[in-house]
Amino acid sequence: MLRSLPAATCLFAPLKTEHPHRPEIDALRALAVLAVCLFHLDHRWLPGGFVGVDVFFVISGYLIASIIHRQQQAQSFSFLRFYQRRIARIFPAFLAAAAATLLAARYLYSAQDYASAGSSFSAALLSFANHQLLQQGNYFALSPDAQPLLHCWSLSLEEQFYLLFPLGLWLLLQRAPAHAFRFLALLALASFACGLVLSYTQPTAAFYLLPARAWELLAGALLALAPKPSRPLPARLSALIPLLGLLLILASFLFIRESQPFPGALALLPVLGALAILRPASPHALPRPYLLQPLASLGRLSYSLYLWHWPIFSFIDYSLLFASPTCRLALKILLSAAAALASYHLLEKPCRAALNRPHRLPHAFALLALSLAALVPLGAAVRRSHYLDAASGQLLFPRPSPSGTLVLMGDSQASMFGLVVRDLAAALNLRLVILSAAGGDPLASSQDPPSPLWQANLAAVQREQPTFLLLACAWTYKLPHDPARLQKTLDALQPHVGRILLLTQPPLPPPNADRAALRQGARPPFQESPVDRSLRLAMNQLVRQAAAPHRAVLDLDPLFTSPNGDLLLFNPQGQLFYQDQKHLSEIGARQVLPLLRQALLDAP
Repeated sequence: MLRSLPAATCLFAPLKTEHPHRPEIDALRALAVLAVCLFHLDHRWLPGGFVGVDVFFVISGYLIASIIHRQQQAQSFSFLRFYQRRIARIFPAFLAAAAATLLAARYLYSAQDYASAGSSFSAALLSFANHQLLQQGNYFALSPDAQPLLHCWSLSLEEQFYLLFPLGLWLLLQRAPAHAFRFLALLALASFACGLVLSYTQPTAAFYLLPARAWELLAGALLALAPKPSRPLPARLSALIPLLGLLLILASFLFIRESQPFPGALALLPVLGALAILRPASPHALPRPYLLQPLASLGRLSYSLYLWHWPIFSFIDYSLLFASPTCRLALKILLSAAAALASYHLLEKPCRAALNRPHRLPHAFALLALSLAALVPLGAAVRRSHYLDAASGQLLFPRPSPSGTLVLMGDSQASMFGLVVRDLAAALNLRLVILSAAGGDPLASSQDPPSPLWQANLAAVQREQPTFLLLACAWTYKLPHDPARLQKTLDALQPHVGRILLLTQPPLPPPNADRAALRQGARPPFQESPVDRSLRLAMNQLVRQAAAPHRAVLDLDPLFTSPNGDLLLFNPQGQLFYQDQKHLSEIGARQVLPLLRQALLDAP
C-alpha cells in the first residue's frame, strides 16, 4: 500500500530560465512520472514503478541546490525571491487540483470518505500530509480509492525540506564554503542510516518522514555542489555513465517490490541512476534529439499530469465498481491526459509566468496566505461536519427548547452513526451530546485501571443527566477478555440516564467484499467468515443479556443479513452499506434509522 503513493513535487516544473536548458532532465522527469502512472494503473505492469518518487527527489535536490549555489556566488540570492518562485511554480496548479478534488469528493464519496478528503485537503495545504497519513487508518482502512489527495505526502515532505535546506545551505556557503560539501555529505549519510534502520523497524515512518528521505534530496544537492574534477573523464567513459544510470533506474522499476524494505539500501539504485543522468556530460553522451524530444515534452507536462492522475484514478475506481477494467483504464488515461494538458496550458504556465515576475512578489505571497486562511478551515469544517467524532472533545448540538437530551457514546462503531443520530435528534427536538471516539475505550473495566475516555464519559453523563443514551461498540474487541465490564459500565451509567439503548455489532463482511474485490469481479452472495460470525454472535449475546427495565437492545443483524444468512451489502440503488470491513457507511447507518426512531418514540 505504501509503495502506491506517488510524489507530488516541484521538481516537475521546468528549469529556471537562468539554467542552461538540459532536455535530459525533462526526459528523466517523464520516465519517473510514467513509471508512477503505470504502477498506479496496474502494479503488475511495473512492480517497482513507485521508485519514481526517489528519482524526483534527486532531481529536486539537484535543481534547488544549483539555484542557491549559483545565486550565492553571484551575490544575488534572496529568500523572498526563492520562495516566490516556489509559490509561482507549485501553488496555483496544486490549489486548482486540490480544490477540484474536494469538490468532486462532495458528490462522489460517502460522508465518511468526504470527511477524510476534507482532512487531507487541509493537511496538504499546510504541507503536513505525510504526518497526517501516519496517524490515519486505525479504524477506517486506508483504501487508495478513497484517498484522492494521498499523493500530496511527498509534496509535503519536499516543502518541509525547503523550509530548512535553503537557510542551512546559504549559511554554509557564507560562513564555511570550504566545508559545505563535507557537512552535507555527513548529513546525507546520517539520513541514509536513519532510513536504513527505520525501513526495517518502522517502515511506515521510513516511507513518509523527512529524516529517512532527506538523503535522496541531499544526494542531488551534493551533485550540484561537487567540485569539478581536475581531469575530465575520457569521452567514452563519460558517454557510458548516463546509459549506466538509465539501466539502474529501469532495473529498479522492474525488480524492486513493494514487499521489500524501502527506502533503504534498495533506494540506492534509482538515486545513483538519477545522479548518473543528472551529472553534466558531453553532448555526445545524450540520445539523439529526435529520441529525447518526445520524453522532454512529456517531462514538461509531468507536474500537471501527476497532480491530476491520482484523484482521477481514485474517483473512477471508487465510482465505477461494476464497470469493466478496460472501461476504467480508458477513462483513466483519457481524463488524466486531458486534465494534464488543460492544467499545464491554462494554469501552470500562465500563473508561473505572472507570479514569477519580481514586482509580483507581494501578489504571490498574498495568494498563498489568503488561500491558506480561507481553505484550511474549509477542509477542517468538512471533516467536522461529515464525521462526528469526539476524539478531540465532546460535540454538542443544542436545541432552543429541547424535549430531552440524547448522548451518543462508544468507539468508532458509535461514531459511524453520528450523522444519522444528529438528524434524528433534530427531528425529535432532542439536545445531542456526542461522546463517541474512534480508537477509544469507552467502557469501565473490572480488572484494569479505567481508561481516561471512560472517566471523561462518566463525568459527562453525570453532568448531563440525559433522557437517552445510545451505546455502540466493537464488542468483539471490547468484551472477549473482560465480559463483566459491560455490566459494570451499565451499572455506573443507569442512575444518571432515563433510558439506555444498546446496539449490537453488525455483521462483518469478508475480505472479498470490499471495493477492490468488487472491481476485480467478486459478486454476491457474500457471507461472514465462520470465525468472525461465531465471536460476534457470542459478544452480541452478552449485549442482549444486558436488557433490563429502562434498557433496550437494538438487534442490527436482520438489517444486514438475508433469511438464508447471506450478507446484504447494497441498497436497491447499488450503494454500499459498508464503509470498510468493520464499519457501516452513511447509507448503511441510515438503514438503522427507523429502528432508532421507534426505540426513542416507544420510550416510556
